[in-house]
Amino acid sequence: MTPRQLASLGEHDLAEVIRSAGPYKAGRLAAAARQIAAEGPDAFAKTITQAPAGQAMEYLTSLPGVGHKTAACVLVFAAQTTETLPVDTHLFRVTRRLGLTSHDGTLTAATRDAVVSAMLSYGPDLVAAHFLFLILGRTTCTAGLPRCGDCFLHRHCPSARDTSPALTPAQA
Repeated sequence: MTPRQLASLGEHDLAEVIRSAGPYKAGRLAAAARQIAAEGPDAFAKTITQAPAGQAMEYLTSLPGVGHKTAACVLVFAAQTTETLPVDTHLFRVTRRLGLTSHDGTLTAATRDAVVSAMLSYGPDLVAAHFLFLILGRTTCTAGLPRCGDCFLHRHCPSARDTSPALTPAQA
């Protein structure tokens, strides 16, 4: 589907098409599609694949309803850049608990940029690490009560709770 075709859908129809992603996003998606169609899809593609990552990020976040996370997803997965990463609450939490980043727990632009910078400093396998941390944050290193004993990084995590059974005096 081209940006022009997407922009031509009525908002109600578009909401039905994207229902699983959140139909409330239809208005912003339609507005972004209209802007991309007006500028020309080739200009959009050229900007995100050939412009410096910072310039491409600035362009994408200027589109209606596009924040840093969405722009970073486009750059990482469509433009295959290794100069940014999408940061969500899971990555934010897991990197802090693992001691890879340090922050006060508030996801601001500055802390998001610090998480991205810290992750980028660990090397080229960013997409794999990114997915691993997202899955870990959704399944094991959860916000409420993390299941540290089930985590494969338990022994290396400075935030892990000791979930091993207490030794009785006879066992000690």
